[in-house]
Amino acid sequence: MPSTAKPILIFVLNHRSGSGKASRMEALTTRMLKDKPYEARFIALGKPESTRKELEAAMATNPAAVIACGGDGTVNLVGKFLKGTGIPMGIIPLGSGNGLARHLGLPMQPGKALEQVLRFQAKTIDTGICGGHFFANIAGLGYDARISHAFKDRKKRGLLGYVKTIARNLRLQPEPFQVVETNVTWQGEAWMICFANGGQWGNNVALMPGARIDDGTINALIFQPAGPLTVPSIGFRLLIKKVHRAPSVQVLSGTRFQIAGVKRTAIHVDGEPAGYFKGPLTVEVCPKSLLVLI
Repeated sequence: MPSTAKPILIFVLNHRSGSGKASRMEALTTRMLKDKPYEARFIALGKPESTRKELEAAMATNPAAVIACGGDGTVNLVGKFLKGTGIPMGIIPLGSGNGLARHLGLPMQPGKALEQVLRFQAKTIDTGICGGHFFANIAGLGYDARISHAFKDRKKRGLLGYVKTIARNLRLQPEPFQVVETNVTWQGEAWMICFANGGQWGNNVALMPGARIDDGTINALIFQPAGPLTVPSIGFRLLIKKVHRAPSVQVLSGTRFQIAGVKRTAIHVDGEPAGYFKGPLTVEVCPKSLLVLI
């Protein structure tokens, strides 16, 4: 006899995201799936090891999709598990920035986002590796990574939390870097290097407008020191979506970058602190490696 089992949807809930929105997702999902041919199962993010084991067990059920309910960090965690599996990732954006969700044009309202997921329209996107760490949208070295490290432990999240964190960390610290992509080499001082697979950090703050997330390349934006008005100038250009055209920003596009020259600097992947690196570091694209519901 044919199986009557419903396809399984795994919802990964980050209860730190969205000022309580994740706590309401289970009830919302149960209600919206009442007459749908799917079975919902829920995983609440906890300690890394227990979360990993729960996700591994969930993957063994061959789910129809795994839905990240949280911010860019939750998307990063789920995407890392799904990379190369052919199992699609859905996104319910509940975080502070929601950079990848905004780049993909997904609804910001949980109910509408879930409706979008249930249409099962999929797109295959590139992902990246930065110093051995997976990222789907943006990775970085230097200043923005320092902000992500400082922001991680804030009790109050959201855009205001980001603004306050930046306000308390305005001092730029240029460091010597060498960036090599194929036959192109850049060498000098920079206070931040961003690797953009998608086009924005989040909150509609554009880093590389027009970036394609499925073209097999990554854009490296090198922010060079340019005097005392650097931060205000960069801030203004971010607002008008032209930071990539600033005179002090060098843009390189490629598939694989080798970074050397710095003794120790912070790293982030999709806004999540990824520790510090010493010595050479590689950033490379993984073409067409993740299926995402859009």
